[in-house]
Amino acid sequence: MSDKQKRQVVKLHKSFLEEIEACKVLERQGQQGFSSLVNIAERLPHVMSEKGTKYGVLDSMDNVRVLLQQRHFESLEKTSTYIAQVIQGFFDRVENMQRAMSTCADVLDQLPVVDQHLFVVELMEWMENVLTMYEREAGRKKGLGQHLEYWNVSDLQARQARWLSSSVHGHIKADYGTLTRTLAMVVDAVTAASST
Repeated sequence: MSDKQKRQVVKLHKSFLEEIEACKVLERQGQQGFSSLVNIAERLPHVMSEKGTKYGVLDSMDNVRVLLQQRHFESLEKTSTYIAQVIQGFFDRVENMQRAMSTCADVLDQLPVVDQHLFVVELMEWMENVLTMYEREAGRKKGLGQHLEYWNVSDLQARQARWLSSSVHGHIKADYGTLTRTLAMVVDAVTAASST
């Protein structure tokens, strides 16, 4: 394996890890989006109620109830759009992971059988396993973001509870992180060896 190929594999591995971190950020953003959606949906029945709802100083305004209802529905739509964008971002990151793994596989395929280093094969297996988890998780998140019913607060709360990949419904196993550290040490060792 040439130094150029080693550097290319290391670069692809780092890119793959960056996409994983970006997915974690998107997951937190989606959790915040669902939290906002639940909060707005919980207030909606109060705003929609015709029975003696008092708005204090706002009662002196014309059509205050209509304006508040409009604002709440706009907020629900805006938050739903935000969640859809987060899910699309998650899919985009998974596609980037697929590209990095595919390129790494191309490098591996160019190596003669006797020259294939064990770390590259292990790295490919690890990337494949992690990619599979993230692909399944992306599909699960897509399902959670579809057909949102604003009036069904309990359904929104259930979706929020299932959003994180660390939930019992998630497809990403937490133990892949220990493999990340092990592989990172191997990659660092290879990088150091190739630079000397």
